[in-house]
Amino acid sequence: MLRKILTRLCGSASQGIRAEDLTVRDERIRALELKVDYLVYELSRVTSIQRYLAGDSIHHMPIKSYTRDSFDFQWRDMPDGNWIENVPEIKEREPKLVCRYSGLPREWFAGKQVLDAGCGSGRFSWSMASMGATVTAIDQSEAGVANTQTACAEFGDKVEVIQHNLLAPLPIDKQFDLVWSFGVLHHTGDTYRAFRHVARHVKPGGLIFLMIYGEPRPDHPGDFYYYAEVE
Repeated sequence: MLRKILTRLCGSASQGIRAEDLTVRDERIRALELKVDYLVYELSRVTSIQRYLAGDSIHHMPIKSYTRDSFDFQWRDMPDGNWIENVPEIKEREPKLVCRYSGLPREWFAGKQVLDAGCGSGRFSWSMASMGATVTAIDQSEAGVANTQTACAEFGDKVEVIQHNLLAPLPIDKQFDLVWSFGVLHHTGDTYRAFRHVARHVKPGGLIFLMIYGEPRPDHPGDFYYYAEVE
């Protein structure tokens, strides 16, 4: 990608440039590509080590409290928090997304036990309950829990909502046909610990679905654009 950008910038001036000058230009572009690749990989390694070393303490640091506060704000004050009133089209859209992401047909959910680990505002909890599942929804956000309870009230006791931090063992003694966690574990500060806590609740022969942020791919500029926009 760097080569394409630099070549495009230099392209209009390429006519009339001597062959040896073009060779020098290409060598410099290649050197820059290698340096950028090295820095990306090195940053990945350093970040992995940092996450490992900080795993036991990072959830007490300001950066994680800011994350928790931002989600509380999102579920409490933004329109998608109270989606049941503000974004009613989710009822039509989200069950289809659950089926597409999980690869499971709609009829699979009837009678199944599902854990929604990090339910947020409850859009996926509602979706799976609407397809016939009995859902246990967990989130650490008080506002998220309240919105999930409101959104799923129509299902009565088929949806149980619990306020809990996934970095602690889950306060439930049951296993599930499906453990679902969409866009959550990487926000905890200790992804692997949170994963262990939810994964142990998959029953033998059951399924687990996780959506976890990946690192931006060097050959996909859109990844960098997305993460920069999120930050």
